[in-house]
Formats: sequence, structure tokens, C-alpha cells
Amino acid sequence: MRIMFIVEYDGSRFQGYEVQPGCTTVQGEFEKALARCFGQPLRALAAGRTDRGVHALGQVMACTVDTKMPMRAIEAAVQAQLPLGIRVRTTRRVHDDFHPRYDAVRRAYRYVMTETLPRSVLLEPYVTFLRRPLDWTRVEAAAAQLVGDHNFVSFAKRPIEAVRLERSIEEICLSRQGPFIHADFTARSFLRGMIRNIMGWLIAVGEGRVPPETMQELLAARVKGRGIEPAPPEGLYLVRVWYPDDSPAKAVDSAAMSC
Repeated sequence: MRIMFIVEYDGSRFQGYEVQPGCTTVQGEFEKALARCFGQPLRALAAGRTDRGVHALGQVMACTVDTKMPMRAIEAAVQAQLPLGIRVRTTRRVHDDFHPRYDAVRRAYRYVMTETLPRSVLLEPYVTFLRRPLDWTRVEAAAAQLVGDHNFVSFAKRPIEAVRLERSIEEICLSRQGPFIHADFTARSFLRGMIRNIMGWLIAVGEGRVPPETMQELLAARVKGRGIEPAPPEGLYLVRVWYPDDSPAKAVDSAAMSC
């Protein structure tokens, strides 16, 4: 049967999601846990391949297994084999051709920052510490230019790897929760490195290094932007993934979005 797992993980403990030789990755550790549970090598597919240091609150993974174990037993058995830093939030049975990446209709990411808290070794793996307070009116003006259908090649990590460079950002929402500033991105899909590159430019706008109109210029140029480093990975979280029936992620939606 085909099983869907909604998983959270601490990206600071792994060298990204995808299996890499000689590296400790989320996919690699999850597949080891599956193999120990079911006695056979199994491949775990995911809704998105997060980079080193990027976290997940609602990553969706799936595999097909030959078992008659009930869902609760599967969830407990897999969790017992996973290392510290990965947790299964829920499991459910899905149709046999379910694909967590290609069936997704929307994804939500959150970038977490602070401009008031002092640096802390306990927070550094999970929050981006801004060097100075930003002009958030400028940031909002710049972010608004990115909403809608655009070619985002200027913000891609490796543009040549993407077959289609057009994406449609539904929303970029800035909000505050105590000392933390959240930038929430919603779209059907994102190019690799796209959000961190966008955040790097938005921070530069907020610091006054470039004007808000730069975002429109980058979109029009369709050439990877130079001179601004991508924002650090530790502030980025994959929060939620939606599917046509909107059901797989419902179990973790309210908890994830409140983090």
C-alpha cells in the first residue's frame, strides 16, 4: 500500500533532504528507518527537496510498502527508528499513484527573522539575525512586485537546471509575532533557492542598499541577480503542502502555521 507521512525535521542536523554520498540527509535517514521497519530497501519521495540547514514543519513524504500493519503501528515503528531531529507527525494511506511532489497544488514556506533579539547559540540554527532594523515599508513595496506570474530565473539557484522558469506567487505576507518577523510565501511551486534569493534581495532593500524597484528590474532582466547573497538557510521552513482534496496537510495545518 502507498503511505503518506507528514514529517517535521531540524534542518541544522542534516546536509539537506536529498540523499548524497557520504552525507547525513533527511531522505537517507528516513529510508534507513523504513528499511529497518519493513526489511527491504524503500525509496522515500518528498514534496520538496530542502537545502542544507532548511527546516520542515509539514514536509510530505510517501513510499509503497508490502505490509498489513495498521497506520498507528507503522507511524510508531518508523518513528522509533528515526534519529533525533526527524519526527513523523501523522500517516495515512493514499491512492497507489500518489506523488507528494507532482500532485501538490500549493506550498507554503515561512522565513523567520529577528532584529531585536541578541544572538543566541540556541536560536542561531533556527532564526536569521538581521544586522540592523529594516525599513519594512520598503520591503513590503518590493515584495508586492513579485506576487503574480513571473519568470523567476533571476532568483533561481541554478537556472539551467529548471525546465520551466515561470512561477506564480500567490502571496507574500509579512507579520510580527513578538520579537520574530515572518515572511510567508505561498505558491504552487518554487524554483530551487528561489525564496532564499528573494529574501536576500528583500533584506538588501530594507537596509537601503538597493531601491524597491530593483525587484521589478530583476524580473525584467531575466538574468540571475549579482552582488546580493541569498539569505541564510536557518530562517527558512517548509510549513505546509496542499493537495487537490486539501486533506493530507489538514492534520498539521494549525500547529505548523502558529510556530
